[in-house]
Amino acid sequence: MAGTYLIGGGWPPDPLHDVYAAFADEVSDRPGDLVYLLQTGVNPRGWRRHFRDLGLPPARQVTVRTGRAVQLDDIEAAAGVFVCGGDNPLYQAALSEHTHAIRAYLAEHDIPYAGFSAGAAVAGADAVVGGAVRIRPDGRQVPVAPSERDEGVPLLTIVPGLGLVPFGVDVHATQWGTLTRLIHAVASGVLDDGWGLDAHAAVRITADGRTDIFGPGNVYRVRSAGTGSADVSVDRSVQVEILASGKGPVVSPRLTKDRRTLP
Repeated sequence: MAGTYLIGGGWPPDPLHDVYAAFADEVSDRPGDLVYLLQTGVNPRGWRRHFRDLGLPPARQVTVRTGRAVQLDDIEAAAGVFVCGGDNPLYQAALSEHTHAIRAYLAEHDIPYAGFSAGAAVAGADAVVGGAVRIRPDGRQVPVAPSERDEGVPLLTIVPGLGLVPFGVDVHATQWGTLTRLIHAVASGVLDDGWGLDAHAAVRITADGRTDIFGPGNVYRVRSAGTGSADVSVDRSVQVEILASGKGPVVSPRLTKDRRTLP
C-alpha cells in the first residue's frame, strides 16, 4: 500500500535522495501524472527539474492561493501527490474544505503522498500551522518559538490537518527553533504525539504504521511523559526522543479527540 513521506525541508535535496527515490518508485508504478501543490508566487522551475531528475511522470501543478480551496478534481487520476513548502496556514486553509474527501480518495486509490516543509506540517492528524507565543494555564504569555517563525499566526495554533498520519508535525525543528513549539503543544494537552523534522530529515510512514527515518538531519518525537499533576491548569510533563536513521517506531492509529486552537 502507498506510503506517506514527510520531509522537514532543506534544499538541495541531495542528502535525502533515498527518500525521494522511494517516493518516485511508488509513483512511477502507477498510471497518471504527478500532481504537486505550490503556493502562488513561487517559481516552480526548481521543483519541476527535480521531479524530472527523479524520473517521475509528467508534473501537473495546482497553485495554492488565498481564497481557493483545493478540489478533489485537482488530484483525480494522480499517480502521486507532492505538497511543496511555503506558508503553513495557506496550505492548511486550501486543503481544509475537502480534507475528508481528499484523504478518502488517496486511500481508496492507494496514492502516495509526499509533503515538503509546509506539506509535511499539514499532513498530520493535527496541523501545527504556526505561532510564536502561548498563554499558559496560569495566564502567563510565554514564547514558544522565534517570532520570525510564527507563520503570520501570533499564538500557537493547532488545527485539523489532512490526517494522513496519526500525529502532529512541525518542520525545520533545529534550524528554525520550532522544536520548542512542538513541546508546548504536547505539554498543553492539545497534541498527544508530535514529530519534529529537521531540514534534510524525513520519515516514511506505511499504511500499517511502520516508519522509516531518513537523512542526516534530526527527527524528534515528543510525547506526554505520563507524569505530572492531573490538574488541567498545569502543563503535562513531556519526553523528547531523537530517532535514529533506519527503522523507526510503529505508530498506533490516531485517537479520536477534539482539535482546537490554543488560547
